[in-house]
Amino acid sequence: MQQSMFGADSDPLGLGPVALARRVHRAHLQLVGDGHICPVCNVHQQVRRRPLSRQMAAFLRALVRHEERHGRSWYTARDFLPAGHKASSDGTYLAAWDFIVPGEARGTWRSTVNGQAWALGHASAPPAVFTVEPQGGVLGLDHESAPVTIRQCWPMDWDSGTHPPRSDP
Repeated sequence: MQQSMFGADSDPLGLGPVALARRVHRAHLQLVGDGHICPVCNVHQQVRRRPLSRQMAAFLRALVRHEERHGRSWYTARDFLPAGHKASSDGTYLAAWDFIVPGEARGTWRSTVNGQAWALGHASAPPAVFTVEPQGGVLGLDHESAPVTIRQCWPMDWDSGTHPPRSDP
C-alpha cells in the first residue's frame, strides 16, 4: 500500500500512483467554464465544446468532392480547398467524428465512409466534440445534444450550390 502525506491509506482503491493520478486528473477535467489548475501537472486546463462549424463542413465537403473527381488518396488542404480559402486547424477536429483520417505525411488527409456520408447529406452526427486545452486532446463527442446534418452546419441552397450571404461580423 502506498504511503503519503495525505494519510496511511491515500490509495484506498489500490490503483497505484499513476492510475490514481489519472483518476484524479480525469475528475478535475469534468470542470467546464474557466477551467482549473490540475493538481497532478500544475497546468491550467479547460474543457471546451467545439461544435461542427461551417468551416469544418466546407473542409470535409471539399475533400470528399476532390476525392470523387481524383480518386481516394491522401491530400493536403491546398489540394482540395478552393483558391483564396484559408486552411484552418478546424478541419483537423473532423477526425474526432471519424470523418477523416490523417496520413503518414504531415498535413495529409483522407475521408472515411462516415465522413463521406455526412458530407453528402446522408447522415447526421453528434453536434460537438469536447477537447482539453491547452493540449487539444479529445475527451469525446456530445451525444446528449440532438445530432446535426451538414445542411444545419453549412447553410446554402443545396440544389444550386450557392451560399447565402454571410451574417458573421
